[in-house]
Amino acid sequence: MRSGSRVAAAALMLATALACGSDAPDDGRCEGTLTFAITTGINPTFGWSPNCSIAQLRVTRDSDDAEIWSFLASSNAIRSPVTYGQVPVGANETNPPETLTFGAEYTLRIAILDSETGLLLVAGSEPFVP
Repeated sequence: MRSGSRVAAAALMLATALACGSDAPDDGRCEGTLTFAITTGINPTFGWSPNCSIAQLRVTRDSDDAEIWSFLASSNAIRSPVTYGQVPVGANETNPPETLTFGAEYTLRIAILDSETGLLLVAGSEPFVP
């Protein structure tokens, strides 16, 4: 009787997982491991692969963790590439860009908007030096 209950419970969990997976919308948002490509210079272009959609991009200065440029969209609508200081169509700048310094260390962070919770979730980050 116990093994029958275990099999039934396992079958129910599997059916629930499959049902949740099949009902989930494929909105193109970034999930999984991302690979970044960042050009050099004080106006770098930020690219990520796979080319999935994000809602937020932030650049912080490593020496004091200050946010030096960011934007936010109301949905996962922004795709790669993005050029530093140029706000993509559909996004609002939340922090205007500061001039990058050659040789200084910065970090790029991108986030997706979770449609179920409304929370921003970091999809990936990458350090860079202009």
